[in-house]
Order: sequence, then structure tokens, then C-alpha cells
Amino acid sequence: MSNYTNIEEHGVVDGASSFVLEDDGFSPVSAPLSDQPGSPFPPSSPPLAQSSPVDDNSYLDDNSYPRNVDSLDGLTFSSYDDGEAYIAQRAEEADFAIVKRRSRNRCLTIPGGYRYHDIECYMARFSESKAQSDRHSTAVRCGCPWKGTFQYCDGLWKFTLKHREHNHVKQKGSEIPANRRRHRDMAVRARVMELSRAFRARAVDIAKQVSKEMNVTVTPKDVQNIRDAEGVKSRENFTATQCFFRELRRDEDCIVEYKLDERNRPVYVLFTFKSCVEVWKENPEVLMMDNTYKTNCFELPLMEITGSTGLNTTFSVAWCLMSGEKVDDYRWVLSHLTSIIFTHGLSVPDVVITDFDKALLRARSEVWPNATSQLCVWHIQKNVRFNIAKKWDGSLEGTYLGSLIGERGSQIRDDDAAGNQRRSAARTQSNPSSSNDLTASARSTADISRRWENDADGCLDAWNTVVHASTKDESDAAWDQMKIEFRTQKAILDYLDSTYIVRRDLFADYATKQIQNFGIQSTSRTESAHAALKSHLSNSRASLDVLLRAIKDTLTQQRDTYFRRLNAERGKDIVECRDTPIFRDLRRKVSHAAFKTMLEQWHIAKEALERSSGAVNMACTETFMRQHESRGDPSSNGAHALAFMESRAPPRRSSIAQHSRPCDQTSAWYEKETRETPLA
Repeated sequence: MSNYTNIEEHGVVDGASSFVLEDDGFSPVSAPLSDQPGSPFPPSSPPLAQSSPVDDNSYLDDNSYPRNVDSLDGLTFSSYDDGEAYIAQRAEEADFAIVKRRSRNRCLTIPGGYRYHDIECYMARFSESKAQSDRHSTAVRCGCPWKGTFQYCDGLWKFTLKHREHNHVKQKGSEIPANRRRHRDMAVRARVMELSRAFRARAVDIAKQVSKEMNVTVTPKDVQNIRDAEGVKSRENFTATQCFFRELRRDEDCIVEYKLDERNRPVYVLFTFKSCVEVWKENPEVLMMDNTYKTNCFELPLMEITGSTGLNTTFSVAWCLMSGEKVDDYRWVLSHLTSIIFTHGLSVPDVVITDFDKALLRARSEVWPNATSQLCVWHIQKNVRFNIAKKWDGSLEGTYLGSLIGERGSQIRDDDAAGNQRRSAARTQSNPSSSNDLTASARSTADISRRWENDADGCLDAWNTVVHASTKDESDAAWDQMKIEFRTQKAILDYLDSTYIVRRDLFADYATKQIQNFGIQSTSRTESAHAALKSHLSNSRASLDVLLRAIKDTLTQQRDTYFRRLNAERGKDIVECRDTPIFRDLRRKVSHAAFKTMLEQWHIAKEALERSSGAVNMACTETFMRQHESRGDPSSNGAHALAFMESRAPPRRSSIAQHSRPCDQTSAWYEKETRETPLA
């Protein structure tokens, strides 16, 4: 069979023994495209005769037109496919392409079932008229009269060239779509699909690589067409969304909750896997939630929920495609996540870390009232940096924030500054004494004893002091001092006061150190999970079945990362723990991340004991134990820590949080690896 696509399918002409050539001239209802304004074609010559070709050597020899292939006339071939392939190759060399138009005179005794096969130039006939639109298109046919016919006679296929001339400019033969399709053999398709499964495999990169390897011309559009064709083939005539739900139902490891609207369109799709649930059972204390975008063709936000293992690696808990980001949307997600928790014997998390999404915070307080909310300090600091640079009343030249904000931020800041100047001028006109007050205020600010520099960087340093203060009293004192030193920056102070100071207990150090979050203060792990997921997507508008495959690939990557680190830690010890007697019994039973945390506290307590001459009744804030203590273990307190430091007794293994003892975990997710690689 031919690799060429028929431009137009015609009905079979039964019993026809001869044929009449169609009108070879320009269409009587449409002027030549070369005569139309803005046409990419050269000015047309006089209309061609309808009965015979024009023997105009200057026309045929013009370098702007495809070269003539008169030598093809009268050639014979043993099969139609061989003849078509040869004519197509010669046409490509002459900088045009051929397409099959129709087959005529049906005869069952002839190979292929037809006596005649008509071919024509890829620019033959005229494009159908389309409705007016804003889209400009120049990819139109121009009624090229070049055509030929294959006729079966006495066991051979004879090619007859009916018209030899073209009426359009030539194009590089290897770049014409019809010729590119001819070169798309199985090897090219297989290579394209192989590269498409690679990380960040963009169509343009694949096209360049395949063109170089296969010595054929492949464009990014060809790559996308091959992908789409393979997708349709693999879906077995189902839509991508139908395949997505079918895969969720078929996968025995999958747990799914969803809601459809009245038109059977997905509104919410919450899903996880049993392997994720098993890891979740071992690390239930802290969950991080964040939405990511540009992952699917429906532009639905994708909520990803993650946690942290005892090896300090990230694991995914669940995903949810949402139609919106309002309180009702988050309430549905958390409610159905709760049903999964109770169905599989899990526990509601102690701490939920999110960005500053008020709708999510409200939904969390309604569905999980006993869980502690914590705001991502990274997102907060990012917003504060931007707003200080934007609202700073003065120059940013030479400051760190000035280099971060760039030209775009400077324009925004200049606009705000212009507005502030207009408002300030209006106030000064209405109250002449206000200018004197401002001058006095600036003078008094310069006279006070400053703790921070009087610039935008100093303002940011002051805010960092407020956030990272170890106690609430210290944080309050730092905030009061900041308001005094930067009282001329009223816009910044008002922003911080109304937005973050009233919610300081959700992210400040003095508050987060009082809850069991294992030192996690941001959703950076979830952001990394977003990046890992998108690395498996070739574009930002993936279909839902492709998105599901990418999620499964991400899970495999997380599992491999965990086991690599687990095997690495089983094979080596931290030198300081090996040399310290009290830690020897815990070697290869507690993660290196937990060891490093304990060693840090060990040195702090050791130095404190040396300074206090061995006294054991030292004051202890117990903040470290509250962050890392084992759930329900009364021995995890400051008094016990000081006692074992003073007596040099080994710490009880039960006093170490289960979260930090991955080698104790016997869930299905870890069971196989633990059995195959026993501990030393």
C-alpha cells in the first residue's frame, strides 16, 4: 500500500474504460493566488491552455519553480508501490511533492483492485474557502496543474505524465509535509517515542536529534503528530480522560475518590496508592500541601500532598485535581482525605504546613480542628522581600533587595512612589505643618541608636529578627524596635502588621518550635515534588492519562531515592557516632539525619555541662524535644536528656521518634528491601 494520503476520496467508477482529464487551467470562480494581495507566490503568467501543456522553456527553467521531471514519462514498474516511491523520490529531488488523488476502473484481477491511479502535485486544486478569522494562514493550495497517471497493462505499471508545469514557487523538497510523512518509517516513530519518554524531552529537541541520527527531516510538528498517533493507538479509541479513569479503576494499588458534574466532567479527582498509604502510616505527623499549575490540558490546579521520611527524603501522600481553589473545594478534598485516613487505619496529621492560602486554612480548621496549622516561612519571606522593595520610600541603589527586584520591580515601585508623592503633596497643601512634622520625624529617626541599617536591607534584617526570635517576648521587642527605627516607612509597617504580625503564631520560630514538626518550616519539599513531576511531562498541557503516568514515574523515582539512601546508610556509619560510646548501640538502626540532629544537641548539652561544673539542674526549654519527641513517650523530655548526658548512659531507643527509625519500619513499601538487605 502507498504511504501517501489521498487528498480527496472519490467514488468508484464501475465499468469505466477511459477517463477525461479535468480542467487544467485556473479555477473560474477564484483568481490565481499570485494575483491576490499579499500572496506569497510570484506574479502569474497568462492562463495555461486547457488542452495541452505549455512548451515555455523560460518558464520551466526558472529557478524559482520546481525543476521539471520529463524523464519520468513512459517509465514502467513491476508494482505500483515501487513506482509511486520512485516518482515521489524524484519529485522530492525536484523540490516538490506528489500525493495520490484517486483510483479508477475497479478490477479484482489487478493487484490493488484498480487499473488506474492518478497522482498530482501537493499544491493541486484550491483550498476550500474558510470563514473570516483573525488567524493569518498562507498554507493554501494554488491549483497546480502538474499530474500523472499509473496504468496497469500486461503485468506492468506504466507512468504517463499528463501535465509537466507548476504554477508555484519551489520549496525545499525534504521539508514538504508529504515528503516528511513518506520518511516516517517504524524506526523513526520508535525513536521519537523513545526520546519522548526521556526527562524534559521537548518536541524541538527530539526533532533535532532524530533528524541528526536518521538523516531525515523531522520537524517539531512531526514529533507531536507521531505522539498523538501513538496516543490514539494505545488508548484503543477511548479519549484521554476515559483512559485516565479506566487506569485508576484497573490499578489494584490505586485508591480514588472523585466527583463529576451533570455533564460527566470531572470536578474533583482525589487519588493515592496503597504504597503511599504504607509510607504515610510510618510518617503521619507532618503533611505539606501545595497546588501546582500548568500540568494538564484542562488547566485544573493539581494539589499535591507530601510528607517526610526518617531518612530525610520526601514521599508523596496524595494528589487531587480541583476545579477551583475556594473553601468548598478544599473542604471536599480534606473530607475525602479523612475518609481514606479512617478506612486505612491512619491518623489525622498533627501539623499541616501550607502557603498563605486563606481558603485552605479555613477548610483545614473546619475538617481537622485538632491539627496545628503552620505557614510556609519561605513563601512569607519571599512576599515580604518583594513588598519591602516595592514599598520602600527611598533609594534601593546598592542594596541586596535592589538587585533582586530588578527593572520590573523598579517600575512598580516608581508607580507606587508617584502615587505616594501625590497623596503626600495633597496632605501638605491641606496641612502646611505636616512637612515640618515629617522633617522632625526623619531627624529623630537619625538621632536614635539604631540596631539595623537605615535602608531596605536593614528593614529586611529587622523583620528576620522578628521572625526568628526564640521567644514571643523577644519577637515583640524586636517588632517594637523595628517600628521605632523604620517609622517613616509607614506603608511597609502597615503591610507587615495587617498581614503577618496578626498571624505570627503560625510561622515564627518561637511558635513552630513548640510543635512536633521535626524542624520542617516550609513546603519546599512539595515544591521539589512539583518540579520532579513536571520533569516527566514534555509540555504544560498534558492529557490526564499522560499526567497519571508521570505521577507513577515520580513515585518510582521517590522509591529508588529512598532505597539508595537506605542502602548507603546501612553500609557506613557517622564517624563521630562510632567513636562515641553512648551512640554505638544505635548505629545502623537510626537514620543519619536523626544522628546529626542528636549530635548537635549532644554538643550543646556537653558544653553546658562543662560550663556548669557537672550540675544537672540546669534550665531547659525543651523546645528540641517538643519538635522531635516520640509520640506518647514520657521519657522524651529535657530532664531525661540532661540526665543521660550527665551519666553518659546510652539513650533508650524508645526515646527516639519512630519517624527517625526507618529501619524499624516493616510496611509493605519497605518489607522487600529490608528482607533482601539485612542490617549488619
